[in-house]
Amino acid sequence: MLYEVCLEINLYRGTLARTKTSSLSFAIGMGDSPDLRAARIVAEYIGTEHHEVNFTEEDVAKVLDDVIYTLETPDITTIRASIPMYIIAKYILDNTETTVLFSGEGADEIAQGYIYFRDAPSPQAAHEDSLRLLREIYMFDGLRADRTTAARSLELRVPFLDLQFTNYYLNLSPELKQPKDGIEKYLFTICI
Repeated sequence: MLYEVCLEINLYRGTLARTKTSSLSFAIGMGDSPDLRAARIVAEYIGTEHHEVNFTEEDVAKVLDDVIYTLETPDITTIRASIPMYIIAKYILDNTETTVLFSGEGADEIAQGYIYFRDAPSPQAAHEDSLRLLREIYMFDGLRADRTTAARSLELRVPFLDLQFTNYYLNLSPELKQPKDGIEKYLFTICI
Protein backbone atom coordinates (compact mmCIF):
# COMPACT_ATOMS: atom_id res chain seq x y z
CA MET A 1 0.00 0.00 0.00
CA LEU A 2 2.71 2.51 0.98
CA TYR A 3 4.61 1.81 -2.25
CA GLU A 4 1.48 2.59 -4.32
CA VAL A 5 0.88 5.84 -2.39
CA CYS A 6 4.48 6.95 -3.02
CA LEU A 7 4.19 6.00 -6.67
CA GLU A 8 1.04 8.12 -7.06
CA ILE A 9 2.63 11.10 -5.28
CA ASN A 10 5.80 10.86 -7.35
CA LEU A 11 3.84 10.53 -10.60
CA TYR A 12 2.02 13.72 -9.68
CA ARG A 13 5.30 15.46 -8.81
CA GLY A 14 6.75 14.26 -12.12
CA THR A 15 3.88 15.85 -13.99
CA LEU A 16 4.57 19.14 -12.23
CA ALA A 17 8.27 18.92 -13.02
CA ARG A 18 7.62 18.35 -16.72
CA THR A 19 5.34 21.37 -16.93
CA LYS A 20 7.80 23.66 -15.15
CA THR A 21 9.06 26.39 -17.47
CA SER A 22 11.49 28.08 -15.13
CA SER A 23 14.46 27.02 -13.09
CA LEU A 24 14.23 29.82 -10.52
CA SER A 25 13.48 29.40 -6.84
CA PHE A 26 12.78 32.06 -4.23
CA ALA A 27 12.96 32.25 -0.46
CA ILE A 28 12.53 35.03 2.07
CA GLY A 29 13.49 35.37 5.71
CA MET A 30 15.14 37.46 8.36
CA GLY A 31 18.86 36.95 8.94
CA ASP A 32 19.92 33.36 8.41
CA SER A 33 16.55 31.88 9.33
CA PRO A 34 15.92 28.10 9.25
CA ASP A 35 13.60 28.57 6.25
CA LEU A 36 16.38 30.25 4.25
CA ARG A 37 18.86 27.52 5.14
CA ALA A 38 16.39 24.79 4.15
CA ALA A 39 15.53 26.58 0.90
CA ARG A 40 19.23 26.70 -0.04
CA ILE A 41 19.52 22.95 0.44
CA VAL A 42 16.44 22.27 -1.68
CA ALA A 43 17.52 24.71 -4.39
CA GLU A 44 20.92 23.06 -4.62
CA TYR A 45 19.36 19.60 -4.71
CA ILE A 46 16.93 20.44 -7.53
CA GLY A 47 19.41 22.69 -9.35
CA THR A 48 17.57 26.01 -9.51
CA GLU A 49 18.90 29.53 -9.81
CA HIS A 50 18.10 30.50 -6.25
CA HIS A 51 17.09 33.97 -5.09
CA GLU A 52 17.02 34.95 -1.42
CA VAL A 53 15.45 38.04 0.01
CA ASN A 54 16.37 39.17 3.50
CA PHE A 55 14.00 41.58 5.15
CA THR A 56 14.22 43.69 8.29
CA GLU A 57 11.87 45.28 10.79
CA GLU A 58 12.23 48.51 8.81
CA ASP A 59 11.00 46.72 5.68
CA VAL A 60 7.98 45.52 7.64
CA ALA A 61 7.17 49.06 8.76
CA LYS A 62 7.41 50.31 5.15
CA VAL A 63 4.89 47.83 3.73
CA LEU A 64 2.53 47.22 6.65
CA ASP A 65 -0.17 49.70 5.57
CA ASP A 66 -0.02 48.45 1.97
CA VAL A 67 -0.34 44.83 3.11
CA ILE A 68 -3.38 45.59 5.27
CA TYR A 69 -4.97 47.50 2.38
CA THR A 70 -4.22 44.65 -0.04
CA LEU A 71 -5.59 41.91 2.22
CA GLU A 72 -8.74 43.69 3.36
CA THR A 73 -8.73 41.68 6.58
CA PRO A 74 -8.14 42.58 10.22
CA ASP A 75 -6.75 39.10 10.98
CA ILE A 76 -3.40 39.72 12.68
CA THR A 77 -1.94 36.30 11.89
CA THR A 78 -2.78 36.63 8.20
CA ILE A 79 -1.30 40.13 8.09
CA ARG A 80 1.90 38.97 9.83
CA ALA A 81 2.31 36.00 7.47
CA SER A 82 1.54 38.15 4.40
CA ILE A 83 4.34 40.65 4.87
CA PRO A 84 7.18 38.38 3.65
CA MET A 85 5.09 37.15 0.73
CA TYR A 86 4.25 40.72 -0.25
CA ILE A 87 7.94 41.69 -0.10
CA ILE A 88 9.12 38.69 -2.12
CA ALA A 89 6.39 39.22 -4.73
CA LYS A 90 7.75 42.74 -5.26
CA TYR A 91 11.27 41.34 -5.53
CA ILE A 92 10.16 38.79 -8.15
CA LEU A 93 8.35 41.44 -10.18
CA ASP A 94 11.27 43.90 -10.04
CA ASN A 95 14.13 41.42 -10.62
CA THR A 96 12.89 38.66 -12.90
CA GLU A 97 10.61 38.08 -15.86
CA THR A 98 8.62 35.54 -13.86
CA THR A 99 4.84 35.87 -13.97
CA VAL A 100 3.63 32.44 -12.80
CA LEU A 101 4.72 30.93 -9.50
CA PHE A 102 4.31 27.50 -7.95
CA SER A 103 3.73 27.59 -4.21
CA GLY A 104 3.51 24.99 -1.48
CA GLU A 105 0.31 26.51 -0.09
CA GLY A 106 -1.99 23.83 1.26
CA ALA A 107 0.70 21.25 1.97
CA ASP A 108 0.59 21.84 5.73
CA GLU A 109 -3.18 21.65 5.80
CA ILE A 110 -3.53 18.52 3.68
CA ALA A 111 -0.46 16.62 4.96
CA GLN A 112 -0.57 17.59 8.65
CA GLY A 113 2.47 19.85 8.49
CA TYR A 114 1.74 21.91 11.57
CA ILE A 115 3.66 20.92 14.67
CA TYR A 116 0.50 20.45 16.77
CA PHE A 117 -0.48 17.48 14.58
CA ARG A 118 2.21 15.51 16.46
CA ASP A 119 -0.05 15.63 19.52
CA ALA A 120 -3.35 14.81 17.85
CA PRO A 121 -5.47 12.53 20.06
CA SER A 122 -6.05 10.11 17.16
CA PRO A 123 -5.43 9.73 13.43
CA GLN A 124 -9.12 10.43 12.78
CA ALA A 125 -9.04 13.63 14.87
CA ALA A 126 -6.02 14.83 12.90
CA HIS A 127 -7.80 14.02 9.64
CA GLU A 128 -10.86 15.99 10.77
CA ASP A 129 -8.65 18.96 11.61
CA SER A 130 -7.04 18.78 8.16
CA LEU A 131 -10.52 18.95 6.66
CA ARG A 132 -11.38 21.96 8.83
CA LEU A 133 -8.19 23.76 7.80
CA LEU A 134 -8.91 23.10 4.14
CA ARG A 135 -12.49 24.36 4.48
CA GLU A 136 -11.16 27.59 6.00
CA ILE A 137 -8.04 28.08 3.85
CA TYR A 138 -9.71 30.72 1.68
CA MET A 139 -10.03 33.01 4.71
CA PHE A 140 -6.38 32.87 5.76
CA ASP A 141 -3.49 31.28 3.82
CA GLY A 142 -5.38 31.23 0.54
CA LEU A 143 -6.33 34.87 0.97
CA ARG A 144 -2.74 35.79 1.81
CA ALA A 145 -1.21 33.90 -1.10
CA ASP A 146 -3.71 35.16 -3.66
CA ARG A 147 -3.79 38.82 -2.64
CA THR A 148 -0.08 39.37 -2.03
CA THR A 149 0.97 37.92 -5.39
CA ALA A 150 -1.92 39.40 -7.37
CA ALA A 151 -1.01 42.84 -5.98
CA ARG A 152 2.22 42.47 -7.99
CA SER A 153 0.49 41.04 -11.09
CA LEU A 154 1.85 37.55 -10.43
CA GLU A 155 -0.17 34.38 -10.93
CA LEU A 156 0.06 31.75 -8.24
CA ARG A 157 -0.39 28.02 -8.78
CA VAL A 158 -0.98 25.80 -5.76
CA PRO A 159 -0.45 22.16 -6.79
CA PHE A 160 -1.05 20.76 -3.30
CA LEU A 161 -4.60 22.11 -3.56
CA ASP A 162 -5.26 20.48 -6.93
CA LEU A 163 -8.66 18.82 -6.60
CA GLN A 164 -7.55 15.41 -7.88
CA PHE A 165 -4.48 15.35 -5.66
CA THR A 166 -6.40 16.60 -2.64
CA ASN A 167 -9.12 14.03 -3.15
CA TYR A 168 -6.57 11.25 -3.51
CA TYR A 169 -4.53 12.26 -0.49
CA LEU A 170 -7.47 12.88 1.83
CA ASN A 171 -8.82 9.43 1.04
CA LEU A 172 -5.68 7.70 2.27
CA SER A 173 -5.82 5.99 5.62
CA PRO A 174 -5.59 8.61 8.41
CA GLU A 175 -2.77 6.58 9.99
CA LEU A 176 -0.58 7.07 6.90
CA LYS A 177 -0.88 10.87 7.06
CA GLN A 178 0.17 11.37 10.69
CA PRO A 179 3.55 12.84 11.63
CA LYS A 180 6.04 10.09 12.44
CA ASP A 181 9.41 10.18 14.18
CA GLY A 182 8.86 13.87 14.94
CA ILE A 183 8.49 14.73 11.24
CA GLU A 184 5.44 16.57 9.93
CA LYS A 185 4.31 15.78 6.35
CA TYR A 186 6.08 12.47 6.90
CA LEU A 187 4.47 10.70 3.96
CA PHE A 188 5.86 13.35 1.59
CA THR A 189 9.38 12.88 2.96
CA ILE A 190 9.49 9.12 2.47
CA CYS A 191 8.09 9.35 -1.05
CA ILE A 192 10.67 11.76 -2.39
